[in-house]
Amino acid sequence: MKDIHLDPLAKEFLIQIGGKSQVPCLFIDGKALYESLDIIEWLTQHQVA
Repeated sequence: MKDIHLDPLAKEFLIQIGGKSQVPCLFIDGKALYESLDIIEWLTQHQVA
């Protein structure tokens, strides 16, 4: 977990890999997932949440 407001390198990484600085963001296999409901659904399906 990274805080892009406190860590400029994390923000730079997020923009470089995901294309924007929107949070929350979950990287899955190198792809960025931005929508909260999609993140919750993925975490639930994979028994992480």
